[in-house]
Amino acid sequence: MFDKRKIATYIASGIVTLLLYLVLWFIYFQDLINAFILVGALLVVLTIQLICLINFRKDQAKIVIMSISTIIVAIIICFEFLLLEYEGHTFTASFYADPIEVIDNSGIHLMVVRTEDIGYIEDREVIVKRLEQENDFISLHKINNKDRYQSKNAEILRLLRINKDHFTLMKRNVKRYLEGETSSIEAFLSREDISGDSVGLGVALTVLIAQGELSNKFSFGVTGALSETGDVLRIGMIKEKVLIAEENGYPFMIIPSENAAEAREIKSSQNLNIEIFDVNHIDQAVVLIKKLNEEHSKYVYMEEMRMNVGERTTGIRIVPYDEQWENEFLLLQQVLSNSLGELVICIEHVGSTSVKGLAAKPIIDLDLVINANDEFEKVSLKLQDLGYLYEGNLGIEGREAFARKDEFVPWGGDQTHWLEHHLYVCTKDSAELHRHLTFRNYLREHPEVASSYEHLKISLAKKSTRSEYTEAKGEFIKGILELFFFK
Repeated sequence: MFDKRKIATYIASGIVTLLLYLVLWFIYFQDLINAFILVGALLVVLTIQLICLINFRKDQAKIVIMSISTIIVAIIICFEFLLLEYEGHTFTASFYADPIEVIDNSGIHLMVVRTEDIGYIEDREVIVKRLEQENDFISLHKINNKDRYQSKNAEILRLLRINKDHFTLMKRNVKRYLEGETSSIEAFLSREDISGDSVGLGVALTVLIAQGELSNKFSFGVTGALSETGDVLRIGMIKEKVLIAEENGYPFMIIPSENAAEAREIKSSQNLNIEIFDVNHIDQAVVLIKKLNEEHSKYVYMEEMRMNVGERTTGIRIVPYDEQWENEFLLLQQVLSNSLGELVICIEHVGSTSVKGLAAKPIIDLDLVINANDEFEKVSLKLQDLGYLYEGNLGIEGREAFARKDEFVPWGGDQTHWLEHHLYVCTKDSAELHRHLTFRNYLREHPEVASSYEHLKISLAKKSTRSEYTEAKGEFIKGILELFFFK
């Protein structure tokens, strides 16, 4: 017969050991201790138990109890020891990466993000300052103990071959959903430089297009994990992927419904132009693509305007006319007028965004008109109070330019995120002011000329450097102004 009291003692010993571990584990998850303290504490417990084993070696009952506890602690230490490898990771930086179009001209662009773990540096400002020197830096994520623990567990499961990596699981799900018909994308599925499962939806849509089951003539940014039954599942780094899709000028993006709220918050806060659609199942994505191709012919124009080279390469981005430009100007006009009062005669909306229907760079140009130069100093001080920076005339007589300290300028106390805009102060008899107004009014009154100007800008944006773009556009403007004897 087993001694029930001894059995109870053995069980209690194991429970006490596990409770001690759970307390340490909880404290670790609260970021109150690091992995070295966690593992170190467990090693101290193990050492004490080993000493007790030696001291009680002649007491069989105590030896059994201590052996059980010692074995449990030893197993836990083996399980947690790998945490030390991740302890030095303090931040994860994300960077722009070129989207992947698995099959040329499919229009399905997979959103991928390049990441880099930062080790042993705790000062966020130091890291950001260094990374911002790189054009493709997006954001910085603080790594906590929960992140480290999840990474450790995933690595253990991979080493034990209990769990496959996310990219392998994505391949399995896509093949099962498509019933093995993946010959058109085998080269992509064999790649070893991609991790994660967020390309699943885009890969499956690409195969449907390659098989002729789906027709598409637009460019879509696509992200979303895919189950073997076609459900679209939540993914990480949605902010980075939305920004990459916007950066590449895609008119549409398809995302999981579980990420919809976050994605729309990003679109709103960043004033993005991309139109975001969310889906729960791949069938919804198929219906969406068909609908946009069949019923939204206006987007053909948007797609023709999309640059072959990204904005980060040319620095030039032309987008279709947006009614928001006029609304934004009216709001800016009101804020500036309220602040400057009688110091200004009027505030004019000039440049391409002031001509309805004209595609343009999404930057509003404003001419703030004053009576004479002797009023400029007062106006300049008022503008500086609103957050503007005086830049001089930038080489063009008859206008004084002002930049913005941040995206909330003009400051109004309500943290309004304004669209990008250029502000100039001109006297009422300034030749530069009259050039702006003459060219604007001519385009408003001659739609066919505005159309020619638009096509010129689109063509230049696709293939020209910024200096070539400015020079060629300037020649067009000069030709119009010469009709009015401007030289």
